[in-house]
Amino acid sequence: METPRQPPSILVVDDDRDILLSLEMLLRHHGYRVFTREKAVDLEADIRAVAPDLIILDVMFAGSARDGFDACRTLRRDPALKKIPLILYTAINEYYPFSFAPDREDLPADALVDKASEPSCLLHQIALLLPGRADPSRPGDGRQGEKP
Repeated sequence: METPRQPPSILVVDDDRDILLSLEMLLRHHGYRVFTREKAVDLEADIRAVAPDLIILDVMFAGSARDGFDACRTLRRDPALKKIPLILYTAINEYYPFSFAPDREDLPADALVDKASEPSCLLHQIALLLPGRADPSRPGDGRQGEKP
């Protein structure tokens, strides 16, 4: 008898509790297991503990010396973590008049999604980065993703 396949797991890291809760509800509704963190301070240890299939990472963390850009570059230098798909989920474009886009050296994320965009934009990026792993158009239970 075959063991049922676990739904993909996503680690969401954001210092805004409302964002964490709304993303957790959205992603669980679409069948993903979800783990959340409010800080990027011990991100590498959190990732090793959770072993997510994908990471959604905020860029700006209030009161923290570490930002999402730095965390992203650090993760990409770690051989054990660099292959995990990473989406930067940010409102930085609302605060700074620069155009941020993923690139290999300065911003090695797989995608950048603006927090002001429709939830479908985030779900689309997740589906692109986890092909065949979940169908975001088909809601599921996703309750298995609890904080470790």
